[in-house]
Amino acid sequence: EDVRYDLEVNFEDALRGLTADIQVPRLEECGRCKGKGAEPEDGLVVCPTCRGRGEVIYQQAFLSVRRSCSQCGGRGQLIRRPCKECKGEGHLRRERKLKVNIPAGVGEGTQMRLSQEGQPGSLGGPPGDLYVVLKVTDHPIFERNEFDLHCTVPINMAQAALGASVDLLTFDGIQTVKIPEGSQPGARIRL
Repeated sequence: EDVRYDLEVNFEDALRGLTADIQVPRLEECGRCKGKGAEPEDGLVVCPTCRGRGEVIYQQAFLSVRRSCSQCGGRGQLIRRPCKECKGEGHLRRERKLKVNIPAGVGEGTQMRLSQEGQPGSLGGPPGDLYVVLKVTDHPIFERNEFDLHCTVPINMAQAALGASVDLLTFDGIQTVKIPEGSQPGARIRL
């Protein structure tokens, strides 16, 4: 079974990338019974209906049909004595701490797949995947539009008419932006 984990990342960390520690609640295989759900010594018995094959064959004239055994669910064994630690479930709920490497430039809704970190598979199957879905918080100054950053810089009428130099705080430090003379409201300057 695949699992989804929502992770909130601030705007600057999404821009630069980071390594985040997350704690994911998930089911882990019981160490006492090794995921079987029965006491280790004598907790399992062979299913009397299918005689341990896990399937039952129904025959009618020349037609034969194979089906999973309804008594044991296809396992071929029945639990006689449930495991004392997991109460016959075969797994226990645990918190797992994982490190997630978030690359620079990720955006809202980005999904990162961590292979085999989801819930354990049934009947000894492989575990599912963990999908970390990123939510990027808003920035008070900058807006993101695909791979570009936008910000609005207020200037007065004289600066727009005569031109000016304005200091702008960016993620790489302060940069001086030259406003050309005769600039109109809503004009864009690209750095």
